[in-house]
Amino acid sequence: MRWTLKSQVIGLFLVAVGCLFVISGLRGGSSACEKTLCPATNCVHPVDSADGQEPKEFDVNLRHVGCTVDGGKKMQCIRDGDDVFFPFNSFLRKHLDVTGKLVTDAKTSEDRFEWVTSYSKVRRPPESEYDPVGPFGHFGTYSVETRDRVRCISAVHGVPMSTQWGPDPYFYPIQIAQYALQHYSRNFTEPPPRTVTLGLNSNSWSISPDYGRSSKISEKFDHSIKEKVVEIDTDPKLENPGAFLTLNSDPELHVVQFGWLGSADASFTVTVERLDTKQFVKLNYVRVDDSRCVWADQDTEQTFTYALGARQDPSWTTVTRDVLVDVGRALLTT
Repeated sequence: MRWTLKSQVIGLFLVAVGCLFVISGLRGGSSACEKTLCPATNCVHPVDSADGQEPKEFDVNLRHVGCTVDGGKKMQCIRDGDDVFFPFNSFLRKHLDVTGKLVTDAKTSEDRFEWVTSYSKVRRPPESEYDPVGPFGHFGTYSVETRDRVRCISAVHGVPMSTQWGPDPYFYPIQIAQYALQHYSRNFTEPPPRTVTLGLNSNSWSISPDYGRSSKISEKFDHSIKEKVVEIDTDPKLENPGAFLTLNSDPELHVVQFGWLGSADASFTVTVERLDTKQFVKLNYVRVDDSRCVWADQDTEQTFTYALGARQDPSWTTVTRDVLVDVGRALLTT
């Protein structure tokens, strides 16, 4: 009885070694086992149990098999019972336009193959306790507004508009949710922004020389918000701004925010100098309804218009625009 048990153990060991030898030979280019990767007696491999119990065993009977796709060139595949495995690097990678590679687990030192179906870098949340009011995963590193399929950040609603499924920009709920989680998470992952305050006094504004008589700048107290404000009154027929404010030229200060109470036909313009070409880009923000969101001026080069939405009964609103994002989205229209 003791001898029988021992002989079974030895027999099992020889089968396992034989299987490893054949597989190793195939990797080295040997054709000694052209049809069968493991002998008919089957190989036994330990498998980690997901429920933490003792590892189980399963039988594998791998064989080479010829295969084709749509009647094309014959290739060598591997069959495991009813499953057939196609070669990844020489066929699947190009045919399905996917990415994959062998990686080594840092904890177990075991090799595994990772198949990736996205061009974007896959980020996984840190292995820490989830905080329902803290940053969401790695969303603080996202940049939804600069994606190719984001047409613009709506000047009416302040959320991205997509062209992922059609040429006309529309609201895509998943994209909007990602945009919100991105900026919410950045409040935790990034230091407080550096701010520069300008334009709170009337003497910090300038009147265009050509429109000095038709433009007025003054200060007054607005009882509705209980604050002192700067009031700019210009001729509605002006084609160029009647008054202007010079902003800080530091490229890091690219977000503009201000409170605005404009009439129904009011507009404002932000002029930006591109560092790469030294060209000036004009962004006009106009109170009109237009489904295009942003479009190029047909008569003036490097001039673009963002739709703020028509408003017949204007009220105080906070305008917040990332000028670099707006310039980047606008230039894609040309």
